[in-house]
Amino acid sequence: MALLQDLPNELVMQIIEYLRTQTELKSITLINRRFHALFNDYLYRINILHGQSSALFWSARSGREATARKVLHLGAD
Repeated sequence: MALLQDLPNELVMQIIEYLRTQTELKSITLINRRFHALFNDYLYRINILHGQSSALFWSARSGREATARKVLHLGAD
């Protein structure tokens, strides 16, 4: 039986399109470094589109300058 982490990137990308919430997407980014690298930008883009850029507000409140820059670079207002 193949594990999610053993699947090719293309298949995993198709699977995550069925995830409904940012919490579910965040869980995928925490599985391993590979998934974090693959899906972290995707998660931020979803946050910008559907979460009113709450990641930007969180990063500003938490003093996470690198995260704030990343979210702004990806299109947050």
